[in-house]
Amino acid sequence: MVVAIIHFTFIMTICLYLILIVSNGTGITNSNLCLLKKEITEGQGFWVNSGILHRFYSEKGAVIPNFLLLPTFIAASNSRIYQKYIEPIKKSALDCLFFSPEIPWQKEALHVMKKIISLQIEECEMELLTSCLVQELWHLIYSHVKEDLSKEKQINIVSSQGRLQLMMQYIHRNFDQKLSLEEIAEQAMVSKSTALNLFHRYLHDTPVHYLLKYRLQEAAILLTTTKKKVIVIAENVGFETVDYFCKQFKKYYGVTPTEYRIQKTATL
Repeated sequence: MVVAIIHFTFIMTICLYLILIVSNGTGITNSNLCLLKKEITEGQGFWVNSGILHRFYSEKGAVIPNFLLLPTFIAASNSRIYQKYIEPIKKSALDCLFFSPEIPWQKEALHVMKKIISLQIEECEMELLTSCLVQELWHLIYSHVKEDLSKEKQINIVSSQGRLQLMMQYIHRNFDQKLSLEEIAEQAMVSKSTALNLFHRYLHDTPVHYLLKYRLQEAAILLTTTKKKVIVIAENVGFETVDYFCKQFKKYYGVTPTEYRIQKTATL
């Protein structure tokens, strides 16, 4: 379970379910990115199916407790429970679910989700109680979506998102190195034009610009969590010159790296 102040993040889960609740502020979530966009406010929740590329962010910052759930935590993959109640949802065209306290069964689901999250700070029988609550939550979800499970996921969408994930993961692992569009495309065994199309389709961005933003986001973290000099941070996140780093940082955040560090330090 992770509780964080979320401003902007991408999450790709192939074998996991993401479940989150907004406990403070307002967040915006995209499922399949270009296909669905919805604002979620305090007290509402969100579930993402396995294999669905998505993001959630808040323009002003929001507290969004969330947890990733491995399907086999609910039941073993060779069990009848898994095959009857979990596999159909994984294979369905159901991308996500939004939970509102105004709908009775969803209000109950949100209550269970909150109990699961709060339980993680306790030690006494935490694992067993979590398992029981997850079973309860899954029963609520399944019983209210089982009529919509006839359609299966479009294989081409999942395949495209899988390729995009490979390229994103490569950027995340090697952002401090000198990367080219060709190298990024090679990670998914696609052409440079296909890589550009995938990034544009799902992220509305280019691979190179996504790399630039990721470097700047990593630099912002180092500015607030370390005492490293700006020139060192610029090198650590893959910029060849500190001048170019400072120029791009101010363009992205609206302040210089030094000003950003002072502002963030003052709020801690």
